[in-house]
Amino acid sequence: MRFLLVEDDPTISHTLGAALAEQFYVVDVAEDGQEGLDYTRSFTYDLVILDVSLPRLDGLSLCRQLRREKYTGPILLLTARGETEDKVRGLDAGADDYVVKPCTVPELMARVRALLRRQRSADAPVLEWGFLRLDPSSGQVTYRDRPVKLSPKEYSLLELLLRHPRRLFSRSAILEHLWSLGDFPGEETVKAHIKGLRRKLSLAGARDVVETVYGMGYRLRPGSEQLNEGGEQEAGDASARVRSALDRAWERFSSMIYDRLESLERVAAALGTANLLEADLARAADDAHKLIGSLGPFGLVRGSQLARAIESHLQSLQSQPPAIATVDSQLETQLETQTGSSPSSSTPHFPSLRDRPSYLQPSPVIQQALNQLLGDLRREIQNRQPLGRDRLLIGYIGSDPSWYHSLVAAASQGDAPMEVVMLEEPFTWDALPTSDLPGAIVMPWNDPAQPAVLAALLSLRRRQRDLVTIALVQRNDPAALMDLAQGGWDADWVVDQPIDGLIQALGQYQSDRRTMDRQRVLAINLPSPAVSLLRRCCQQQQWELACASQPQRVCATMAASRPDIIVLSAHGSPWDGVVWTRALRSDIFGGQRIPILVLAEGATSTTVHHLYQAGVASCLLDPLGVDPLIRALQDCLAQSLRPEIFKGWISSQ
Repeated sequence: MRFLLVEDDPTISHTLGAALAEQFYVVDVAEDGQEGLDYTRSFTYDLVILDVSLPRLDGLSLCRQLRREKYTGPILLLTARGETEDKVRGLDAGADDYVVKPCTVPELMARVRALLRRQRSADAPVLEWGFLRLDPSSGQVTYRDRPVKLSPKEYSLLELLLRHPRRLFSRSAILEHLWSLGDFPGEETVKAHIKGLRRKLSLAGARDVVETVYGMGYRLRPGSEQLNEGGEQEAGDASARVRSALDRAWERFSSMIYDRLESLERVAAALGTANLLEADLARAADDAHKLIGSLGPFGLVRGSQLARAIESHLQSLQSQPPAIATVDSQLETQLETQTGSSPSSSTPHFPSLRDRPSYLQPSPVIQQALNQLLGDLRREIQNRQPLGRDRLLIGYIGSDPSWYHSLVAAASQGDAPMEVVMLEEPFTWDALPTSDLPGAIVMPWNDPAQPAVLAALLSLRRRQRDLVTIALVQRNDPAALMDLAQGGWDADWVVDQPIDGLIQALGQYQSDRRTMDRQRVLAINLPSPAVSLLRRCCQQQQWELACASQPQRVCATMAASRPDIIVLSAHGSPWDGVVWTRALRSDIFGGQRIPILVLAEGATSTTVHHLYQAGVASCLLDPLGVDPLIRALQDCLAQSLRPEIFKGWISSQ
C-alpha cells in the first residue's frame, strides 16, 4: 500500500516514514502543502497523513482541496494543538481522524490500521490464497499456519498480488505501487524480487503461486489455491523491525534534537539579562513547538509534555510588550549638537527608534520555571535508551530445527531479554542495517553451511564488533577445538550439555553490555576541539568525563576517575599516541586492562600499525563527529567485555 506523508519537520517525517516502511508500506514524503497536493494529482494513495501547520498550503486547506478534487481515501491529521475547536475544524475539513502530538509510533500505527480497516470494511481482514495467508495488521505471512519470512519488498509484492488476485501487473505498474519517488529502480529490480518471493514461498511449500505471463507481467497463478505442503520458515517480528527503524532514526536526528534543546537553554539564560531579542524568542518558541512533535515518535511522551510547557512559557513572554532599545542620552545629545537635529532615520549612523532592535524585559520568574523544565527535558532525552538495545538478538544458523527450538525455549525462561531468530544465508547479512544484526551467533560446527558462514564472519565482525560467536561441538573433538581457537570463535558448547548454561552466560554478557550506560571516560592530552566533541558525546550518553594533559597528573586523575576507557590523540608533542599507550600499559600508570581509543584521523598506516603494536584497542580514522565517536566508544567498550565473559570456555566443557 502507498501512503503520502506531508510534514515539514524532517525529524518527524523521517521517523514516521521509516516506521511505516518497516510495516511494509511505501511512503512518499512532501515537505509542504502545495507539494503534497501535486503528489496526489500525480499518484494514487491509500492514505494521506498531513501535518496541520505546513508552509505554502496549510494542512486544513490541503484537506479541503483533496476532498474537492474527489480524493476518497482516508486522511489523518497531525497537530500539536488538541483543543476541541481544532479537532472540529480538522474533521469538518474532511479528515477521517485527528492525532494530537506527541503521538507515539504504536498509537499512530493503530490509527492507520483502524482507518485502513474502515476503508476496506467490505474486504476480509486477512488476505488468503489457498493455505497462504497474509495478515496486514501483524505484518505476518503464513502457509498452513507456519510463518514465512519475507523481506519488506517481497511482502509488499505478495500483498499487492493478494489484494488483486485476478489482475495482471506489469513491471512498471509494480514499480509505481511499491517504490517511493525518491527510490525508483529499474524494471530488473522487480524481476529480482519476484524471483526471491517465489523461492521463499517454494521453500515453505507454496509452489508455483506467482505466474509470469510472457511479455505482459505477473499474477497469481489460476488454480494454485490448492498448494502443496512443504518446508518451514520463521516469521520476522514486525514490532522489532519498527523498533530498529526508530533507533536508526534516533541516531540520525538526535543531534538536531540536542541543537534545539541547546537553543532553548541559551534563550533561558538570556532571560536574566536585557539582551534577549524578540526574534530570538520567536525562534525558541518554534524550536519548542517542533520538539513537541519530534519527541513523541521516539517514545519520549513526557519530553513532549515538557516541550509543550516550555512553549507555553515562551508564548506568554511573546505576548508582553517589548522594551525598545534606548540610546545613551549623552550620545544623543552629542549627535544633536553636531547635526543640529535630533536623531532620525535620515542619520546614516544613528538608526531611528523604529529601526532599533526590540529587547525583552528580564523575567526571573519565567526564567526559573524554564530552567527547571529544560533540566527535566534534557534528562528525559539523555535517558532515552534504544528500543532494541535491551534485548540480545541471538541468531541460529543450522539445518537442525531442534537446536533452534531449544534455544527459543531456554531464552524465554531466562531473566535477560533475548530474541532467537533463524538466520538466512550469510550473503544477505550485508543488506541488513546495523541495528538488525545479531549480537550472538550459534552454529553447529559440522553444519553444511559452515564454509559460507566462516567466509562471511569477517565482514560481519567489522560491522558488529561486539559479536559473540559460539560453536556447538561434539565432546572430545580436538580437531574442532583447534579450528575454533584459530578462527577466533569466542566459545564452544558441547551438544549434549543442557542449553540453559549457554543462555545464562549470554544473559550475563547482555547484563554487562548494559553497564555501558554509566561509563567513565578519561581524555588525555586531546586538543580543545576534540575535548569539546567528547564532552558532548558524554553528555548525550550520560557518561562521566575527566581530562588530563600533563604526564605527572595522569596517575592521580586515573586513580580519582577510575576510567572504563581512555581516549588519546595519535598526534601530539612530545607525547604522541604511541608513547602514551606504552606508558599507560606499563606498571607506572597501571592501565594494562583499560581499553584505549585513539583519534587517528589523518594518521599514516605506519603510525596506526605502531599504535596497535603498543596496545590500543581501536583507532578512529573517520573525521570527528558526534555519532562516529559515540559508536567507536561503544564498540571499544563492548569489545573489552567479551574476553572476560567467555574466558575459559574453549576446551572447558
